[in-house]
Amino acid sequence: MTKLSETLPIEEARERLRQLISELAVVRGKVTLASGKEADYYVDLRRITLHHEASRLVGQVMLDLLDRNGIEFEAAGGLTMGADPVGSAIMRAAGDQDRAIDSFVVRKAQKSYGMGRQVEGPSVEGPSRRFSVTRRGCAAHSGRRGRRRRRHCRPCNRGERTYRRGCRGPLLLRLLQG
Repeated sequence: MTKLSETLPIEEARERLRQLISELAVVRGKVTLASGKEADYYVDLRRITLHHEASRLVGQVMLDLLDRNGIEFEAAGGLTMGADPVGSAIMRAAGDQDRAIDSFVVRKAQKSYGMGRQVEGPSVEGPSRRFSVTRRGCAAHSGRRGRRRRRHCRPCNRGERTYRRGCRGPLLLRLLQG
């Protein structure tokens, strides 16, 4: 194990993240899924995105993936709970590179108190570019009225059909494939 404050070269970071996913996130044994069906294993990536070492690697590897695919953005986030730690990890990794990337969270419903916002985070209004983490993959969003951009995230782009229905398969596992 390396020092927690040390930034690994990207290939080492990707390999260490693979190891941590295998060790921490893959739950073996009978598991009942949300559909009611049973499975012999379950991959719980929250065990990765909320882990002290793995979360730094998630941010580093995802930021590299986005950069290599030419996806420009000013904020990373998505639907609250699942996307919160991923957006924060990307923000942290960007900060380690002296880059100003913010994070945001989207509530399922608009708050009825306080400022009454559904999207929380700095500078969430206006035409900024955002990268949104979703349960099934990723989507590049335009800040203008929350409409999706036609240029979908290239690593999982399967054409216009993907744009309409969303990506298939977990993003973290796909990004580890390089």
